[in-house]
Amino acid sequence: MTVFGIIALGLCLLSTGGIWLYMQKQAYALDQSSTQSQLNHNTRRGFMLLWLSSLIVSAVFIKQQITLNSGLDFGFYNTIAISSCFISALAFTLSIFRPTYYLGFIILPTSALCIALSMGFNQSKILTTAPSLGIQAHILFSIIAFSLLCLAAVQAILNYIQEAKLRHYNSSSLLRALPSLQENDASLFQLIILGVLMLTLALASGFIFLDNLFAQHLLHKTILSCLAWLLFVVLLFGRKQFGWRGRTATHWTLLGFSFLIIAYFGSKFVLELILQRV
Repeated sequence: MTVFGIIALGLCLLSTGGIWLYMQKQAYALDQSSTQSQLNHNTRRGFMLLWLSSLIVSAVFIKQQITLNSGLDFGFYNTIAISSCFISALAFTLSIFRPTYYLGFIILPTSALCIALSMGFNQSKILTTAPSLGIQAHILFSIIAFSLLCLAAVQAILNYIQEAKLRHYNSSSLLRALPSLQENDASLFQLIILGVLMLTLALASGFIFLDNLFAQHLLHKTILSCLAWLLFVVLLFGRKQFGWRGRTATHWTLLGFSFLIIAYFGSKFVLELILQRV
């Protein structure tokens, strides 16, 4: 399984390099007042193919990593590897339909790091029984919601940097290759709307299918997830009523995602890595 992990690592980094190269060429073409048809589309096809390959190999690695003779290993490092792979897959899918490939410039190296951690620091938290269909639906909604809102957080950070550079009339070649700030702002709120929808389904299915929240150590996760949901809903309301955008949108997005990441991984990190309770 280590071989697949190493290959996945290399493909993630090669994909990142391909995105960087494409953005450099795009910025150069814009500087030369070239048209879009003159851009090197072979470079885009190349890094998209590498990205797809990284997803396939990562999926094989993760399947081998979590599958044990005695059950399924959903330890902390395997869990973050699964989440990072899912986020990368979602970013790849979005890039097919929208010019959001630049998100991979941050997502792919992060995915490589998570795979490396899974290879080097594997834990063993065994789940011997398969969850019910209701629980599986809850898990799926939760992963999709987290992935969408993670991409929204990355987009918010890029928007913040892009706006700051524009204010100071200082833009690097990579930032010049990004879509306009207005387009990126629209992408941010589209991601948030979809993320809030999936988070609503995740919370609703959790209330329906999860029993005995206290015994399962899920109460704090539910409270933090609800707080994150509330923050994102307030942000969407502020956007509609008051036109919130820019730094305000970035701050609310990152605050909401902070609650969500603590809800999803905070207790798992403390219990498994600090308290050593498997």
